Amino acid sequence: QENVFTNCKSELKFFEAGIVGTVTVATPAYGFANVIDGRNGHFARSYEWYERIALLIEMIGDYHTIANQARHDSERRYAWHHQVEAIQSALFDDGWI
Repeated sequence: QENVFTNCKSELKFFEAGIVGTVTVATPAYGFANVIDGRNGHFARSYEWYERIALLIEMIGDYHTIANQARHDSERRYAWHHQVEAIQSALFDDGWI
C-alpha cells in the first residue's frame, strides 16, 4: 500500500537483500523509490505483485545481473566504510564525543 506509514519506511529491506545478492520487489514508497531504479530491483503496486513476480521469473536469465547491481548499489551506498564521514560528523560535529 502507498500511504503515509509506508512512505516513512526506509530502504533497509532493499540493501539487506541486495548485499546478499537477492533482487527486491517493493512498493514504490519514498525510501525504495530513491534507490530502486529497474536495474537493481522492481516495483509493484498493491495490485501488481503477481504480475511483477511472474515477470521476474520470466526474466530469470537476467536475475544474476539485477542481483549483482543490487549488491553493488547496496555496497556503494550503505556499507559502513562508505559512511565513515557521516558517522564522524554525527559523533564529533554534533558534540556527542
